[in-house]
Amino acid sequence: MWLFIAVFIIIIVGTIIGSRYSIKLFNENSKKKFLPFGIAFIIAVVSEVIYFFGAKHMKLSIDVSLSWMFFNMALFFAAGVIYFSAYLIRKD
Repeated sequence: MWLFIAVFIIIIVGTIIGSRYSIKLFNENSKKKFLPFGIAFIIAVVSEVIYFFGAKHMKLSIDVSLSWMFFNMALFFAAGVIYFSAYLIRKD
C-alpha cells in the first residue's frame, strides 16, 4: 500500500514539475516544448505495451493487474495535464 501511495505522489509531483517546465518552454517557443509531454506519454505507452504482451506470459493476480492499469491511466492523464496546461496558458 505504501508503494502505491509513493508512486502516485511521484506522479503528482512529476506532473506539476512537467507542467511548469512545459509552460516555460511554450512561452519561450522552444523546439523542445513537447519534451515533458513526450516523456510522460512514451513511459505510459511502453508500460502499456509491456503489460499487454507480458500479461499473456505472466500469471498476475487481479490486484497487480488492476494496479498496473490504474498506474497506466494515471500516466496518460498526467501526460494530458502536462500538454494542455502549457497549451491553454501559453502566451500568443
